[in-house]
Amino acid sequence: MKYLLIAIVSILSISFCKSQKEDSNRQLIKESITYKEIGNTLLKLHLFTSNKEEKKPVIVFFHPGGWISGSPSFFFEKAIMFSSLGYHTVCVQYRLANLKTTTPKDCLYDSKDALRYLKQNKEKLNLDMSKLFLIGYSAGGHLALMTQLNTDESIPIANRVFTIASPVDLMEDELLKTSVMTTNEKIELSPINHIQNLKTKLYLFNGTTDEYIAYSTISDFSNKAKQLNKNVELTTFKNTGHFLLTTTHKEKIEQKIKQEILKE
Repeated sequence: MKYLLIAIVSILSISFCKSQKEDSNRQLIKESITYKEIGNTLLKLHLFTSNKEEKKPVIVFFHPGGWISGSPSFFFEKAIMFSSLGYHTVCVQYRLANLKTTTPKDCLYDSKDALRYLKQNKEKLNLDMSKLFLIGYSAGGHLALMTQLNTDESIPIANRVFTIASPVDLMEDELLKTSVMTTNEKIELSPINHIQNLKTKLYLFNGTTDEYIAYSTISDFSNKAKQLNKNVELTTFKNTGHFLLTTTHKEKIEQKIKQEILKE
């Protein structure tokens, strides 16, 4: 299953990341910034902007791949599109898990550090962190959401978080059943156990027949959020599996995200 997922994500990346085109009226700037070093590994933030000297709202993307594969380039096309609309956009590189010595917990450490870096360097990078948006697909959505479900004030709070086909209960996640993660670690990394800390509006996009995520966990998450008066909007796609951005629902999802960001 691991290698099948890697192959599928590779195909998705090729189809999703078309050739990068500069806006006809502006020159696109792409900058890769090292935000963290782990041994010999340099983790990068890929920043796109049409005007580096102007302070702008920020959109941060977290790529899919089941925590074990994938690349920030998956979202380059969307980052370029939003940068042409007046945003600084950032695609995050995080460590890829092998589910033994490196797990989703390490991926989350990196994701939090990426947001800390952006907050600490907001003046240098001309980032308007009062208008911050997070977008994540699959495991990337889990990471985006988990960065917001804590009480650590060093991590900036987003205005909106968008997760696409993302797990909310790791105890039920198919990909982690062969992981060395303990039950306590899975509980710790499950968004459903931390809804009380949500301070932003969350948009969930999930299919009812997801191959990796039990839809019942999504429904339970949504119901629990309502009970706690949290601002969570769930969009459900019936009889649809995990790879939502390869279905006819892709346009609806992308238009909804774009609409909600632009109206802020």
